[in-house]
Amino acid sequence: AIGKRTTKNAGQLEIVSEYPKLDHARTHLQSLARQFELCEKLCNLDFREQACFYHSIKKCQGACIGQEPPESYNERVELAAQHLHRGLQGSFLVVDRGRHDAEHALIGVREGAFCGYVFVEQTELSGLYPQELLNDLQPPGPDPDAARIIRGFLESKKGVRTIPVKQ
Repeated sequence: AIGKRTTKNAGQLEIVSEYPKLDHARTHLQSLARQFELCEKLCNLDFREQACFYHSIKKCQGACIGQEPPESYNERVELAAQHLHRGLQGSFLVVDRGRHDAEHALIGVREGAFCGYVFVEQTELSGLYPQELLNDLQPPGPDPDAARIIRGFLESKKGVRTIPVKQ
């Protein structure tokens, strides 16, 4: 379901993807529904009483009105969910170049969420304890773009060094 994350519901949700605006989330979900022939009614994008609009134009196989078995529909839902899941996974530090040659930038990710950054001298890097460093970083506050930016950075650069952190 599409919804706004709040401090009250954050622990109850499994965030699979974040978007800066609700319209962006809805547009992406509509795109996945078209691509995988999912029912807009079952994706909470169509609120009709009867069959969804896609069924009327032969783009939905009738899951919304019981014409399609749940097993075959759920197979396509799982495929779409794999495309939707774009969040960061786990806890780690990304190591990048710093502000000058003798420095590194460390970007912290804790349980899939950006939690801050720090600059360290190259000579200090080998003596750092990643878990302690990650725990010491102060999160800058919720930023729906942070995960997307970090993920894009990791995917676009070859040989990016990461340090896994066990929690």
